[in-house]
Amino acid sequence: QILLLNRVMTVVSILSTLIISEPIPWRELLLLHLAFLLCQIEVASICFCISAFMHNSSLGIGIAVPLGFYFLNIVCNISSEARALKYLTPYSYCEAADIISSGSLSTSYIIVGMALAAVCLAAAFIYYPKKDLRP
Repeated sequence: QILLLNRVMTVVSILSTLIISEPIPWRELLLLHLAFLLCQIEVASICFCISAFMHNSSLGIGIAVPLGFYFLNIVCNISSEARALKYLTPYSYCEAADIISSGSLSTSYIIVGMALAAVCLAAAFIYYPKKDLRP
């Protein structure tokens, strides 16, 4: 679903740019959509891991985690003293202004984020089959 959503959004972005007759900055556009995809994968992995270990409904946590990351990213952007916290939020490598100005993604943020996603996915897939699904 994440891959399908990102494909549709990339195509819509390209078509929208063509409709208004603007030149397409291919590199930046594709990097931005790649950053969105990686961010979504990381958030989905963390939420899946949390839900695998929860015994009751975790819908609230599934909503709270992305919102918490978003607000943490806002704090990091406002305060220079909180810059180190950018490694804790997947939104750190989705900053459109940074991607467009540098023409690249921040490798260090992506490595940390994808490592966290891999650990969360591994933990969830190991624990989930043992989960008691009783209400």
